[in-house]
Amino acid sequence: MPAPDPETPSRSPRWVLETDGASSGNPGPAGFGVVVRDGRTGRIVAAFARHLGTATNNEAEYHGLIAAAEYAVTHNLWPVEFRTDSQLLVHQIQGEFRVRSPVLRNLHRRLMNLLQQIPSWSLRRIPREANREADRLAKKAAQSAAGG
Repeated sequence: MPAPDPETPSRSPRWVLETDGASSGNPGPAGFGVVVRDGRTGRIVAAFARHLGTATNNEAEYHGLIAAAEYAVTHNLWPVEFRTDSQLLVHQIQGEFRVRSPVLRNLHRRLMNLLQQIPSWSLRRIPREANREADRLAKKAAQSAAGG
């Protein structure tokens, strides 16, 4: 498995998948959003969101990245750069932070298994303001879960 540097963007990823998770309360109604971009043009080629019911924000962040990885595997998208504004998620995937929560540990394991199926990937933490579309989708999905 590659050991990507979360702070260094890949030179020219063919695909960029931006992810975000949101929870109204912690835990509370939650959802995630994923934006798929052509890495060369920046054009959005797909976007989706899903409500999760009740979850923590960190759980929602994991679900978003899992959904993005599933999308990449299903559609044979690589090389791919995953982008998230979640510092915790990036550090846990990089092995810099331990995953203590049993729920997050299961999600982490699931994610790592998916990433092993992608021949060329990287993970990059981006500022929240650079993740607006995925954030908007995640918040909308969380509100949907809340019945809003």
